[in-house]
Amino acid sequence: PVFETASKRVYGPPVGVAALEQAALGWRIPVLALGGITLDNFRRCRGAAGIAAIRLLQNAADPAAVVRALRSGPET
Repeated sequence: PVFETASKRVYGPPVGVAALEQAALGWRIPVLALGGITLDNFRRCRGAAGIAAIRLLQNAADPAAVVRALRSGPET
């Protein structure tokens, strides 16, 4: 997991965004960010080919609004 999340605790502590960026640069295959992805932190997942945000979407009252927020450009 990149960020803290109860569902991934069994896999150890979160690795953080620096480790994600390093992994994304070090592999020729797409690397996805997963674990604790939220609307507040997804933009920090630089270098990743994408994100896995199952709980973010599953628990959303308005999943379409979440997708629109994820697809929006960088915050200014």
